[in-house]
Amino acid sequence: MTVLLESDAAMRDTSQRCFVSAENLVLRYGSSPVINGLSFRFDGPGLLQVIGPNGSGKTTLMNALAGILPIAGGKALVCGNEPRRASKLGLIGYVPQFSASQLSSVPITAMEVIMMDYVLRSPWPRLMRKELEEIAARALSLVGVHESYWHKRFSELSGGLRQRVLIARAILGDPPVLLLDEPLASVDPAGRHDLACLIGSLTAKKTVIVTSHDPVIFLGWTRRILVLGFNKYLYGEPGDVLDEKKLEAFYGSSVLRLGEHIHIYDAGCKP
Repeated sequence: MTVLLESDAAMRDTSQRCFVSAENLVLRYGSSPVINGLSFRFDGPGLLQVIGPNGSGKTTLMNALAGILPIAGGKALVCGNEPRRASKLGLIGYVPQFSASQLSSVPITAMEVIMMDYVLRSPWPRLMRKELEEIAARALSLVGVHESYWHKRFSELSGGLRQRVLIARAILGDPPVLLLDEPLASVDPAGRHDLACLIGSLTAKKTVIVTSHDPVIFLGWTRRILVLGFNKYLYGEPGDVLDEKKLEAFYGSSVLRLGEHIHIYDAGCKP
């Protein structure tokens, strides 16, 4: 979350006009390209799913769109800005894949997760603790975290509650773009649906990009799907992309059709 000065706020785009795009994008770790020649444009608000086999570059793409990973070639834009600038302008909220597990080792409460981020990123003057608690309380209430959990250790919360706290932190500055890397990965089956519904509710006003191994759970809110392969990509509407033959070109025999649903499973685990 980034709290904006008035001069910065005036430069922000609205969620209705915000888009995320890539043009011949090249991303590297070391000397090896992980993504090479990717192009797409997603106009918000709405949900874009990014799926693909392990190692295909899903997290790499999210880090680049968040302004964390340098772009090796081509270009990416977030609301018309280069990703690092978009991040500085408060246009992006990001929940990385392993942020919940990293915070679990820190003796900090759910409310303090929000307050700490606000203090670290806010311009002067600093707010009093009571004001910070009020801001954190509003954010936690917005994502459905009950008051009884606000002062519990983050490490004691369920996977679903941890993700809700992290989403509250990400949307605290009301960014028009929200990046969620595997938000359901550490959530038990009972909580996955509720968390997916929360994320889906945010897509009415925000441009939300989610990486996932299960495209079905977010399908009701999904406007576009981007499939990452190894130097091959597929982008389009869910009805066109979630085609068994097309997905087999990316996943091989790991695509299984059960009735009207297509499921993608880890190789070697076919029922």
